[in-house]
Amino acid sequence: MMFIERIRDKMKEIKDITVAVDASVVSCINDGILKDFLLAHRAEVVGMVLTEFDEKTFVEGIREEGANELAEATKRLKNGSTKEKLLKEGFSSDIVNTAIELLAALS
Repeated sequence: MMFIERIRDKMKEIKDITVAVDASVVSCINDGILKDFLLAHRAEVVGMVLTEFDEKTFVEGIREEGANELAEATKRLKNGSTKEKLLKEGFSSDIVNTAIELLAALS
């Protein structure tokens, strides 16, 4: 857990994730935390952490995009747009149906 905590701490001061992860690895090695393992597998560890970070960032981005699309669909329905019109404008049926359910629940 110390390694992950160091990454989190470094991310607060260093905005570049690659530099923060590598600095955390160096810090752990210098303090004897997972030293042998990190010396032997440094590149692999950094690569794995970055891959995990990229996947989480991607998923968070998708969630945010979906939430924004849902908010927009809900707003348009509330202002008189129809399900058919939203579908023609490119909104997914899942988003439109969820917006309709949300509005129904709020009424």
